[in-house]
Amino acid sequence: MCICLLMPLSSGCLRLRAESDPAASSSNSLSKITRTNKKLEKDNVTLTSLNAILKEQVKELSEREKLLARRVNRLKFLNARQQEQIQVLAGAPSQRDAFRAKGEQLTMEVARLNKRIAELTEKISVLQAQLPPTNTRTPATNPATGS
Repeated sequence: MCICLLMPLSSGCLRLRAESDPAASSSNSLSKITRTNKKLEKDNVTLTSLNAILKEQVKELSEREKLLARRVNRLKFLNARQQEQIQVLAGAPSQRDAFRAKGEQLTMEVARLNKRIAELTEKISVLQAQLPPTNTRTPATNPATGS
């Protein structure tokens, strides 16, 4: 159907005219039939060639369809893997933020403790400076036993 629209056939309708002379009429009809037959044979060759071309195109399109189907399946697989990775990593930003906040909190705690250590070290130094020097005891005397 579609071929007829693309390539009109050269053959037309066969019309037989009745002549007054039966021999001339028969000869004329035979030559028309021969011409029509030649046109039909030519059309047959043309259509056979076109049919072969279309079959080759169908074969190429089938191969292309298979290739595209494989590509689509591969992309679906890759998409599914990527979706899994996204789901696994979805919590990463919130975990990162939580760890960052905990790190800042611990840094502030360390700074506070270092400040407290410095204060206590200074206080110890001041207290040690205020203490009178102590006598060193001899190893023989033990205040608990009295000897």
